[in-house]
Order: sequence, then structure tokens, then C-alpha cells
Amino acid sequence: AVEKQFYTDADLTIGSKINVWGREVTICDMDEFTAYHYKSKFNVDKPTPIHYKQTEAAKTEREVPPYNGWGSEEDSRANCLKLIAQAPKRDFIKFMKKDRQGLDSHVLRYFARLDTNRPIDMDRTFIISFFLSDDTISVFEPEKRNSGIVHGKFIERSKIKKPSGEYYAAEDLHVGAVVNFRSHQFLITDADEYALSYAEKHQFPEAAVERIMGEIAKNIPEVNELMEETEIPLELFCEVSGIILPVNSSCHADDSTKSTPSRGNLKSRTS
Repeated sequence: AVEKQFYTDADLTIGSKINVWGREVTICDMDEFTAYHYKSKFNVDKPTPIHYKQTEAAKTEREVPPYNGWGSEEDSRANCLKLIAQAPKRDFIKFMKKDRQGLDSHVLRYFARLDTNRPIDMDRTFIISFFLSDDTISVFEPEKRNSGIVHGKFIERSKIKKPSGEYYAAEDLHVGAVVNFRSHQFLITDADEYALSYAEKHQFPEAAVERIMGEIAKNIPEVNELMEETEIPLELFCEVSGIILPVNSSCHADDSTKSTPSRGNLKSRTS
């Protein structure tokens, strides 16, 4: 028969090493009750504890491996931070505020095309959807008959980073913007009515009235000279030009019209 030997309290003291299922473990410290037990039974004073904690300088920063393209980046990162994988936490309050509420979809949709010189890709059109509830983006390619290209989902809904490393926000998407989604360059050519109204209501940088008036003044030499010579204010410029702006802006030429006018009005009068 194989003789079995077991550890006893006489074998356990500070500094002793024991084998625990094939692993060597060093005893570093003991509590006051254990120290009293060794003093009363073996007449042994408590030895000096062994310092085992690392200093702040000795600690190494945890390195997260680069994203490999499988699944979402947030989910892959969460798998590297915990021993037991956990799903990344979502901003539930933002989700409740920006989720679909009646006719208010909280989804900004834009029309885009590939920013490329390849003839086979120049005529391809895409619909970019930005979901305000969690700042995710999806790209869909509508069907185009006899194109030889499979239509449907082009980029699955997920958060997308800019080349600089930051995530795309709602303010980054506007007509004329060039965005980079997963190494694909898209040129945004148009937007739906809800996206344009949302940008005006929440004063996105590209929808600011002062910036638009400044661009108009730069592109029309006569107006630019008039505003520089006479220091004409924005309100008077709107009135003279006959431009009707939204009622929540700093001026609007027609006080009798209390509803937001069409954007074609602004474009036709200033072109």
C-alpha cells in the first residue's frame, strides 16, 4: 500500500513551502488567532511576515491585443478584461431616451456612394443609418438590377472608429462629408428629411446658420463686399436676400410664415 502523509499544523508556519496539487505555495503571514495557537501549543513567537505585494512601480500595465475583426470591438475587448467573459455594458438611460418613440425614429439616414475612381464602383449607392440610441452605424446597399453586384447588408450595425481612433458621432455625418468605414471611403451625397431637421434642431456644426451665412457671403463677392463695407448684420442680410430661415434661428424674412421652410428655398435663392 502507498503510504500517505498529510500536512499538520506543525508543518505550517511563515516562510514554509507546501505543495498544493503540484504547485509550490509559500506561507507569507498568519492572523492573530493562528499566532496565539502556535504560541500556546509550540511556544513559538510569530515570525516576521513576508512581503509579497508588488509595488506600484513593479506593476505592469495590462496590454489589450489588437482587434482582429471578429465580432464587435467592444465585445472582444470585454473578453480580455475578465477571466469570465461578460457582455459590454450599454448606456441604458441613453437607449431609453433615444429609442424609437412613435414617429420619432431617432435614426439618421444618409445616401452615399463610394469615393473611388473604379468604374465598377462609381455607380454603387448606399444608405447609411446612424442609430442615436447607441451610436451604431449600419450600411445597406439597395438593389440595382443588372449590376452584377449582390445587394443587401454591406456593413453590419456596430460602432465604427475613425482613422484617428475615436468613434463616429452624429455630428460627423453630413452632406458632403467623406467617412471611412472599415477601409471603405464613402461620400455622403444626401440625407432624409428627418436627419436634416434633427441636425437643425440640435444645432450640428454643419447646420449652424451663422456658418452657412458666412459660406454664402464668401461665395458671392457682391454680398461679401457689401457686408464688409457696411457691416450689415445677419438679420438685414436675410431680409434683403429674401432668404427664409427656420423660426428658431436668429432671423427669418417672412414673419407670417411660422413653419420651417423647405431647404430648396434657401438653395434656389442663393444659387
